[in-house]
Amino acid sequence: MALDRVVNGNRDVWIMEPARHVTTRFTFDPGQDFGPVWSPDGTRIVFSSAPKVAIDLYLKPSSAAGSEEPLLQSSSKTKVALDWSRDGRFIIYRDTDPKNGNDLWVLPLFGDRKPSPFLATPFNEANAQFSPDGREPDVKVY
Repeated sequence: MALDRVVNGNRDVWIMEPARHVTTRFTFDPGQDFGPVWSPDGTRIVFSSAPKVAIDLYLKPSSAAGSEEPLLQSSSKTKVALDWSRDGRFIIYRDTDPKNGNDLWVLPLFGDRKPSPFLATPFNEANAQFSPDGREPDVKVY
């Protein structure tokens, strides 16, 4: 299980092993790290990080070996990963737009990795997840 928690005023991602009652720190930078989502194969974790002004998406091996790599950086203020498709090809995330509020976007993890809007309306779309069995509808918005 991955979670975020605040220790000494800094928010980081931690890995918890409930069977052994062990919690291990996963991120160590001074920025605020939160919202971890495991890859379907369990080898990677995507999370949000705010090392500067914008909150961007970062990727790191779940073994914690190595450092995180930027996955999606843009001028928009807040990007928060919500779910990872079962085939490992897409991440759905929430992005905050100054005009529309929260919108849902899909980031492909192949090709040019150009994100596209999934649901962008004047309303706040805050949460979504991919269908666990991969059948239609592919994404559940709630």
